[in-house]
Amino acid sequence: QRRVREAVVSTQSTGNFMMQNATDMEISVLKPDTCVTIELKHDDKLNEEFQTYVQVALLYTSMSGIRKLRLHNLALPVSNSLAELYKSCDVDTMINSVSKRIRKSAPQKSYLQKSEGAAAK
Repeated sequence: QRRVREAVVSTQSTGNFMMQNATDMEISVLKPDTCVTIELKHDDKLNEEFQTYVQVALLYTSMSGIRKLRLHNLALPVSNSLAELYKSCDVDTMINSVSKRIRKSAPQKSYLQKSEGAAAK
């Protein structure tokens, strides 16, 4: 489950998971290299004097059958300057996230299939 400040909402998530409601992600297998990307958007003006906080809770069952809870807390700086935001962002993660979004939104047909379909009309 993910929880953010009132003015911040999670808008889009990518990764190998299933969602049956707006907040809970179900992941069948969790490995050290499992990656989930959550895009955050702010709906209200954020005060630059304060940080905004994100909390993610992971509830899982270990291999021995013990239920465990792992919490991740993240404090994010607030700024109106893109240069300041760029200093605190992970560029590799941003490029990975953008490329996954482009790949997901790309058409399923190849250029050759499209041109053949257009030629048949």
